[in-house]
Amino acid sequence: MSEGTASLAGVRLKIERAEKHFRDLVDARERFLKSRPYEVVIQDNAETGRREWIAYARRPVPPEIALITGDAVHNLRSALDHLIRQLLIANRKDPEEYPRSAFPVWRSEADYEAGRPGDAEGISKPALDILDRLKPYKGGNDALWRLRQLDVVDKHRLLLAVGSANTNLIIDSRKLMISTHPGHDWLKKGPGVRAAYKAAEPTVITKEGAIFRTAPLGHEPEDYVEFPLDVALNEPTVGKPEPLVPAIHELVRFTDEIVGLFEPLILESI
Repeated sequence: MSEGTASLAGVRLKIERAEKHFRDLVDARERFLKSRPYEVVIQDNAETGRREWIAYARRPVPPEIALITGDAVHNLRSALDHLIRQLLIANRKDPEEYPRSAFPVWRSEADYEAGRPGDAEGISKPALDILDRLKPYKGGNDALWRLRQLDVVDKHRLLLAVGSANTNLIIDSRKLMISTHPGHDWLKKGPGVRAAYKAAEPTVITKEGAIFRTAPLGHEPEDYVEFPLDVALNEPTVGKPEPLVPAIHELVRFTDEIVGLFEPLILESI
């Protein structure tokens, strides 16, 4: 029996639930960072002739953060599967006759071409065309592959959320001016501007430490430069370590955009 009129209401609810988990993730991350879980030590290495900035994890990232991340990811993945069901209804098909239906995301283009007919059987030709343009496979659409793989990992164990260093650096312009113009006390009264610069690949912090910056011996630490330490997503099967909160925020945004691509097909069927 058909479910009647196709609707994105349930799909949107799944995305809204993921957004709720994302807000919870932001709060949990903030609480963790306020506990000052990382320590930075500056030491000279006579062998390399470099001064090293080393970050140590004084305490691990709490499991709560991995749990919330997994919940957000699962709701996003589920939203896409719900979308396929609604596309079946929009195409006047009975979803119960297509028990294998799912939003196809595969390991390679060849796997996608082999698996798509089963996953998306029964949806309209325009919907299939949109799927093909999305290239939902590894190497074709990295965001979809990341979402799929994170959901698979989370079904078997907690996602790896770890400390990371050097995700960006912040320069305080007022402190910079004071350091370069000693004796100009009036600079201390001026407004400070903090500018953030994205650094290269994050460095994973462990109890044993992680070198995230070096300079020539004798180089004095600049008090106008800050190196914020954050929480990273570190899943080897997904990709390189990356700051956790921006990564999940991007997945939420991207999933919502994908649903929007198919929305005209749902509306046309009403």
